[in-house]
Amino acid sequence: MIKLTFSDFAKGNYNEGQGDYFLYILIAESCVLYIGISGGSIWNRWFGNIGSHVTMYPVGKWDYQSEAGEAIVKCFPKSLQWTIELWTFEDCNTFLAKNDTTEYRPSNLPIFLERLMIKHFQPAFNRANANYEHKLDNLPKCIRDYQLANDRQVRKTFDKIHNKGKVKP
Repeated sequence: MIKLTFSDFAKGNYNEGQGDYFLYILIAESCVLYIGISGGSIWNRWFGNIGSHVTMYPVGKWDYQSEAGEAIVKCFPKSLQWTIELWTFEDCNTFLAKNDTTEYRPSNLPIFLERLMIKHFQPAFNRANANYEHKLDNLPKCIRDYQLANDRQVRKTFDKIHNKGKVKP
């Protein structure tokens, strides 16, 4: 497993070929935000194609296509100092053998290992099939701030539509 700042990861300042990395963990201020897998290059999963988490435009602008990407973009430039960990099958199997006694068995099935890692770390943005509730209080302040701002905007729009333009302060 290797740990990088998100800045080093985005710049490609590492050698992905040194390991068969397939799983990544995005961490902000010790809060696990997202765990994902990639069948190819993890960098490409983040930046390189349609459906990637973040799009980097030549003019320096970044845009997002996922909740993890939104956190990176909206907490920029602080998010550049967040951590991304790249894990191999061996890393996951070793970790889970030590930390998960209920369902773990050695595997080279990415989706199985991803599910167990999500179950163990309970990331904020992995909500599909999650058997846990992530509390807003655990999130870094920059994420809480933009999520609360989004919630306020949604409420304003709802009130405007359903209360015939009479927006409450």
